[in-house]
Amino acid sequence: MIIKKDKKYFFSIQYILFKYIWLWFMSILTIFILYILLLSFFSSDNQKIVSNEKYIITTTTMLNDLVLHLIGDVDLIENKYQKIENVKSFSLMGYGIDPHNYKTKLSDRKKIKKADLVIVNGLHLESKMIDSLKILSEEDNSEKFISASSEINKKDIRIDEETLQEDPHIWFSIDLWQQVLKKIKKSIDNILEEKDKIKLESNFQLYNNDLEELKTYFQKKISELNKKCNTLMLVTAHDAFSYLAYKNNVQFELRSIQGISTQTETSISDINNLANELAQKKVKAIFTESSISHKSLDSLREAVLNKGHNIKISEKELFSDSLGLDDNSFEHFYYNPNKRYKLSSYIGTFLHNIHIIEKELS
Repeated sequence: MIIKKDKKYFFSIQYILFKYIWLWFMSILTIFILYILLLSFFSSDNQKIVSNEKYIITTTTMLNDLVLHLIGDVDLIENKYQKIENVKSFSLMGYGIDPHNYKTKLSDRKKIKKADLVIVNGLHLESKMIDSLKILSEEDNSEKFISASSEINKKDIRIDEETLQEDPHIWFSIDLWQQVLKKIKKSIDNILEEKDKIKLESNFQLYNNDLEELKTYFQKKISELNKKCNTLMLVTAHDAFSYLAYKNNVQFELRSIQGISTQTETSISDINNLANELAQKKVKAIFTESSISHKSLDSLREAVLNKGHNIKISEKELFSDSLGLDDNSFEHFYYNPNKRYKLSSYIGTFLHNIHIIEKELS
């Protein structure tokens, strides 16, 4: 009899333990399900918030800087701009990247599909992206793809004499860059809410005024350099700087090893012919570019040295197809040291190039 009672007692204890474990398990499961439901709820809420954001994708750092000024997403030293919230801009190419040879990556495709606006330079600058961009525009909303150069008057586009190709380096003409600014402002205006359009217009006016000041400063520097035009020649790796001279009364000569595209092949005879000219005219310096290999310039310098003329390679690089490095370097107008621009901005890069050319050729 005692054994039976012990068994009953044992089984009752088991039952109670099982019951508590079951209740504990169900409580944990209930909490977990509630957690998932709450997470799902807030996640969908966040997605609604994110969906209100507008994404702008540009191919180059030059275009991205222009957009950042229009939406007011700039460095603290340019605090006069008004930031437009919920609008983001990203560049597919980083600093120092050659756009002539850039190919579309898988990650780029995802960014482009997500974007509300995609801005390309055009004029075959992004020559290795053309096919992929065409496919993406056919798959997606083609109206969101904008060519920054599409509304520039054809007579203002430079043509390469040898290849008859259009020169895509329009950012070296401040006048043309102001036209691009107007074009992109209109495109951004189309994706903004009404409350943000006043900020966009204000930022446009501010940046356009800054470009006018840069233009005046540049023309003054060119005037100073023109006084030495008999002995001056700007020699670079590829022909990116013709717009710099266009309509600015530049009297010194421009020479390059390659044409308007870095894909152009250079022969030994091309280098020797240019070396003869540089030695004969006793040119002081040749300029490296941030986005291009220095090998061709090293070969050119060696060829000039072999002809008995001592020519140097510039101490600092020119920025041709990309803006300056995204670091804490700054440039300023010589007459106003307090008005500074980051080297990674369009104006900062333009000032850097002017000052390096002036220093090396003076």
